[in-house]
Amino acid sequence: MQRLAHSIRHVADIHRHLGNSQFAESCYREALDLYRADAGTGQLDLANAIRGYAILKADIGDREQACLLWEEAGKLYAAVGVQEGAAESSRQLALLAG
Repeated sequence: MQRLAHSIRHVADIHRHLGNSQFAESCYREALDLYRADAGTGQLDLANAIRGYAILKADIGDREQACLLWEEAGKLYAAVGVQEGAAESSRQLALLAG
């Protein structure tokens, strides 16, 4: 299930970059559902999927959901010691608040 979730997340990232927001959102949701359903999901994989979804949500103007996602991603990045990810989350939250 991990490989499928990982592949779907990357498809979501590609579609986000191409501006296909609706399809990207569907893919992020599916990837997150798969990651969350699998007890073996690593926190970094989950954080990376949430990060992409947070970027998408901010891009389409859903600031409230983007903030919730950045908060969750930031906590996960901090938990696994990925300071760059935690710092990016903090920056994005500040941008969304301002």
